[in-house]
Amino acid sequence: MAKLTNITGDTVITLNLKVISESPEWIGYELIVFTNEDSEFKEFLRLHREGHLYFDNFTEPEIPALCYSLYSIAYGQTESYTFTPIDEKDFYLKITPSNNNNYYSVSLFLNTAIVLKTSVWNSYSMPGLCMNVNKENIITFSNELKREYEDMFLPKLLTTK
Repeated sequence: MAKLTNITGDTVITLNLKVISESPEWIGYELIVFTNEDSEFKEFLRLHREGHLYFDNFTEPEIPALCYSLYSIAYGQTESYTFTPIDEKDFYLKITPSNNNNYYSVSLFLNTAIVLKTSVWNSYSMPGLCMNVNKENIITFSNELKREYEDMFLPKLLTTK
């Protein structure tokens, strides 16, 4: 599971990849946001859709591209980055550096979500949130996501002839 934590440590976006054995050209996933309430992390909002949520893993493998783009923004090679899954466009993620490059603004909006708290920022048509992260948070998230992806698929690629 990859975790993107804000700079104050009280909000975490988690992305958990899942193997879909009957359809290896797709990667299932779960996206949940947790917030710290009374010294305990509780589910704040969850991306929800009937059936599985999918990332493309065949035509345009999304996880390697996402990891590369996150590294690119963290190391200043990209001004800002916007990502939405190819399949159903279930969420919208935008990362933009601050004016002084001390932190990055992360905006996450979900098309269909279970909102568990009334304080969710939803001034747009989709529920979502904005939070600030630092370079290390982005790199850690990207490393965790890359490792999870490789653990799922690299052994299969090495054993396939």
